[in-house]
Amino acid sequence: MDNIMGKRIKELRLKKGVTQEELGKIIGVQKSAILKYESGLVENMKRSSIKTLADYFGVRPSYLMGLDDTLINVYSSVHAGILSEMIENIVDTEEISEKMARSDKTYFGLKVKGDSMFPTYQEGDTLIVEKNTSCESGNDCIVAINGNEAFLKRVYINSTGITLQALNPKYEPLTYTNEDVKKLPVTIIGIVRELRRKI
Repeated sequence: MDNIMGKRIKELRLKKGVTQEELGKIIGVQKSAILKYESGLVENMKRSSIKTLADYFGVRPSYLMGLDDTLINVYSSVHAGILSEMIENIVDTEEISEKMARSDKTYFGLKVKGDSMFPTYQEGDTLIVEKNTSCESGNDCIVAINGNEAFLKRVYINSTGITLQALNPKYEPLTYTNEDVKKLPVTIIGIVRELRRKI
């Protein structure tokens, strides 16, 4: 096992204030195994154990493994449900903060197409998006309808349904009842967290 991973396990364990024995119980191993993990003396740790530890510490497995996860892919387009498989649509990479990378959330980048969200968002801008299937009313989100290509809209939610609002006044809002949302479906893919524009 990479010693970077061992160091991160120890660092997170101490920050959490638990002993090696207590941590061992969480993933079903002895204290001696945790000692070996932290010393980098184990060739491989089970993926299930890595996932359990990452969940417990509130970090991503890639961070625990010492991988460079401050770089995220930027896509030209995404569809509901198959984001991770759309390798052909990767057009760039962007760096996210260490705080983002260490969180238990997943981020991806997306290029803005069209002018429906102008002037706040312009064609060619890069969005840093938190992958999420829910949002708060008023969030700017990446949304897919009926599994088709997703687009950027401001989402308003009320007791009767959902409205997808363009910021450009020449585009009409799209309103769906709760029944429509389930039938189509209308799927939230992620919430916009950052806008990056190259001058």
